[in-house]
Amino acid sequence: MAETRSKGAAREAEGSTTNRIEAIEKALALQNERASIMDERLQTMLEAVNVMTTQMQRNAATNGEINQRGGGEGFVQDPNHRHHHNNNSGMTRMAKIDFPRFDGSKLKEWLSKAEEFFEIANTPEECKVGIASIHFDGEASTWHLALKQEDENAMILRSWRVYKNRIKERFEEVLDDPMAELKELRETDGIADYHKRFELIRARLRLSEEYLLSAYLAGLRLDTQMHIRMFQPQTTRQCLVLGRLYEMAHPKKTTTSNWQNQKQSFAPNQQKGLIPLKKEEWVKPKEIETEGHSKRQELVYFVVFCIHEGILCYRERVAT
Repeated sequence: MAETRSKGAAREAEGSTTNRIEAIEKALALQNERASIMDERLQTMLEAVNVMTTQMQRNAATNGEINQRGGGEGFVQDPNHRHHHNNNSGMTRMAKIDFPRFDGSKLKEWLSKAEEFFEIANTPEECKVGIASIHFDGEASTWHLALKQEDENAMILRSWRVYKNRIKERFEEVLDDPMAELKELRETDGIADYHKRFELIRARLRLSEEYLLSAYLAGLRLDTQMHIRMFQPQTTRQCLVLGRLYEMAHPKKTTTSNWQNQKQSFAPNQQKGLIPLKKEEWVKPKEIETEGHSKRQELVYFVVFCIHEGILCYRERVAT
């Protein structure tokens, strides 16, 4: 009897130990599963940090090249972080960049600014259309909404290259020919005004500096052109400087017409005490009576003008 009880107690103790071992194994398995999940999350975070570090280093290199070329206008360094550097990147903190707005006018100028923005910001291709469209106003915004409502245009809205072609088809001027405008451009109101109009046309073309220099000189006035050619300039900027110096050395003289000169000579002198102004003019011969007969004689008359006390007076006399 005692032996049976002893065996039963042993079995109970063994079963209790087995249950505890199973519970411990389950707890360990759960901890291992949680640890595995944490390891995966940490790995994902490390990969994200590496991607961000690489992107920041690329941006820092791009901004450094832009600043070296003098193309960093519009970027302002934050003075609070001027001497702050972290372990991941030496990137300079820059101020916010505004995307250009578009209302349907000046298409080529807007496209140039948009492409420059996308390049500096490293904008993904699939995000370009969305970023551009939210900055549309007026007629451009209405056109985009109409394009978006058509189901067959879904592919267009995902490709910036195709979308850009559609914008050109809609808003580009039909008779826009900058090459013809460049050939017809002439200096009319000084070289500064000419240079400004030349730059507006030049921005719409991709030509070599040699061709642009030749076209620039051909449109100048002959005297200015000959003066500039003597110095054999290599760029249009040098032409502008030489042209300004020439205009300063040879200022334009104001010319007045003969009618204005005569008007000034006949104007009454309001000042007293000066010598009276006299002016003689030829007048048409008159009919005179000679020995009872009326006949026309080619006599010469003078009209003498004078100013007396501020009043213009005249009298006639026969030339002798």
